[in-house]
Amino acid sequence: AAYAAPFRRPPWLGRLQRCGQDLPADAPVAADDTLLAPLASRSSLRELTGAQPTDYLVIDREAKLPGYVVIVDRARILMGQSRPVLCDDGRFLVLGPL
Repeated sequence: AAYAAPFRRPPWLGRLQRCGQDLPADAPVAADDTLLAPLASRSSLRELTGAQPTDYLVIDREAKLPGYVVIVDRARILMGQSRPVLCDDGRFLVLGPL
């Protein structure tokens, strides 16, 4: 039998989908790097540190961010803006545009 673990649905994916269900289909999204693959069907998607004022933000508080993500830039995006909270399930945070 082949090792199936890489092909299993991650347990957190359902939580991400529930939090993102209210995002408008054509809304521009900026997300943590680790969420880009699950959100890849979005028409406009960028890494969180490149967020624009019109972007919805999708943040994973438990993300194991890759080394190339500049943590200071990520923190600046998260701290420096007062965006409306659309979903907060403890792990995932979805914020609306400015």
